[in-house]
Amino acid sequence: MIDILNSKFTDELQLGSYHVEKFDSFNNHYIGIDKDNNIALLINNINSQNLTLTSYKGENLEILFDQETDIINATSNISTRFTILRLLNKTKNTQYYFCKICEILLTILGDEPDIKSVEKEVFILKDIFKNLTNKLLKDEIGLWGELLVISIQNNIGSAVNAWHISNTNRIDFNDGKVKVEIKTTTLNERKHVFKLNQLKSHFRENVIVGSVVTEQIDNGVSIKDLINKIEGNINSQVKILFNKKLAECLGSDIFGVEFKNFDYNFAIENFLLFYAQSIPSIESEIPDEVSDIQFSSLLKENNCIQNIDIFQIFD
Repeated sequence: MIDILNSKFTDELQLGSYHVEKFDSFNNHYIGIDKDNNIALLINNINSQNLTLTSYKGENLEILFDQETDIINATSNISTRFTILRLLNKTKNTQYYFCKICEILLTILGDEPDIKSVEKEVFILKDIFKNLTNKLLKDEIGLWGELLVISIQNNIGSAVNAWHISNTNRIDFNDGKVKVEIKTTTLNERKHVFKLNQLKSHFRENVIVGSVVTEQIDNGVSIKDLINKIEGNINSQVKILFNKKLAECLGSDIFGVEFKNFDYNFAIENFLLFYAQSIPSIESEIPDEVSDIQFSSLLKENNCIQNIDIFQIFD
């Protein structure tokens, strides 16, 4: 689809005109290219109340609501109104990723969405493509462990919803009922680095630590493999949320990095849960003026939690 559009001769197009192709099986929506060779999604929305919505323009994406647009394809040249998502980044990887996200979006919207529904959903895309300019937020092995845990859950959607990826969050997962911090290592012993505030807080809380042990192998599973596995088991609404969180923590590396492969089966077989209070920590009183304390702790397997199923943490 992208290659077909990029082969179009666009010099004769006017401002606001697009060469278009039908977007897969969707009857009313198009993928197009403008006079500046920008790829765009054209969403045929219903605006019965003649609402005027605010446009948006970022570094990677521009959103124009309910615009009068000329579309040209092999059989016709017509003018009608569309909400337009114009990709301003011309790299192939970004164009293919744009099409992937647009397909998820259209699956949510259907063939005849009203403009308020379109507004709600496309502004999630705004956040996704805004974050593609960011740098990698998490280290690779740490992110691999978190995605591994999501991928093995019976309720993957709940795990995605509980996943917190911002640096401002102390704990990796919090669904309001359980807080889970995931630590991943490739060492020969179950030793992990903790920040003191991950294990101890001024508030009463019940934090569980998931300990993932794995090793790098040539025929293992990468971050991209885990992403594909997770996306194959969630609905379109959760996929959009998942990609928003991925873009926030991976940034431009979401499609530009060759990720390492790790032993998936070994990691599952050796995945253990611990209550935070059972993990060796600093017991002495810390002055209020001292902060950002971190240390390594060796976790003993005989202290692990026995009565929580690792596949049903977020059920």
